[in-house]
Amino acid sequence: MKAKVRKLLPIMISSWLLFIATNLGVTVLTSQTVTVRPLLNTILFAFILYAWSILNFIRGRRFAAGLMEFVIIVYTFGFISSIVMAISNLQESTGLLILATIGSFIGIVVNLIWFKTCSRLNRTAVKSTN
Repeated sequence: MKAKVRKLLPIMISSWLLFIATNLGVTVLTSQTVTVRPLLNTILFAFILYAWSILNFIRGRRFAAGLMEFVIIVYTFGFISSIVMAISNLQESTGLLILATIGSFIGIVVNLIWFKTCSRLNRTAVKSTN
């Protein structure tokens, strides 16, 4: 199990950090007024989902891979949302907004790698139990 966690943990951490950075960047750059509370809620909720999925994976729970795939899909849509928000605010085009868009594309790629790795590890675990 530790080898599996070592494969997934760097991908998960980079995905979470990219999500937080791009979400904060796009929100701050496109909003007229920025309140701290919703941003903190987003960061905390994302952390809880990411941590919950890795803890279930470490514990070898039956639904761990499904939960992890769900988290990947949810935050991939979060990256897509950041891209849409950035594109819809092109008139305010700043270097940081473009950087957040590029970060979102990188986040989608990281999530696809994470999804592929998670699926491969899940298939290996299922084969080893048969």
